Amino acid sequence: MLDILGHADCAQQAFSSENKPSLYVGLPVLEALHNAWAKQILKPKYSDFTDAIQAGIDKLAEYYDRTGSSSAYVISMILHPQEKTMHFEKHWTSELRANIRTVTEEAFKDRYAEMYGSTSTPPHALKKPTHAPGKRLMLMRELSDDEDNSSGPSSTNSGSPWLDEFTRYYEAKDTVPKGMSIVKWWGMNAQRLPVWASLAWDFFGHYGIVHVK
Repeated sequence: MLDILGHADCAQQAFSSENKPSLYVGLPVLEALHNAWAKQILKPKYSDFTDAIQAGIDKLAEYYDRTGSSSAYVISMILHPQEKTMHFEKHWTSELRANIRTVTEEAFKDRYAEMYGSTSTPPHALKKPTHAPGKRLMLMRELSDDEDNSSGPSSTNSGSPWLDEFTRYYEAKDTVPKGMSIVKWWGMNAQRLPVWASLAWDFFGHYGIVHVK
């Protein structure tokens, strides 16, 4: 019984954090717990607990299905600079991975439109955002010592000016220095990746405010 509940305890600890973001571990943790119990239910050693394990698996499946109603779980994983699509590439099919990119692109384009007014306006026409990120990026920048004053989009994709910043982050192999929080990393890269940073604020901003204080 302790072996069975040990997996659930590890999952709960992964979800529980008061000083750092944890939403991005949601799907991997649910999948790992489901996989662990699916293996245990097949072993004679746990035969006395078959019904209980199955009940747990069924409940996990219910929770997992509910995650499909929100893109927050997958986008928060993409917003982890070092992990990004690694979990999807290792455990998900190519069709599902393509869907993840589509969902992320749509969220990114929507935010780009909020900040700059259009997803099709040529870069040279974007004098300044029509809806500036304002306090979102100001708070993120409080975490950074970077004095780079560059801002706004720059793209050679005149038909899709949002695509430059999107691919610059999505396809890059970024690293987070040891000991640095994800929030700190986004604070340091907020000016280089303003739209991505604005999205990161939605998922990690609460912890940024705590850090700033």
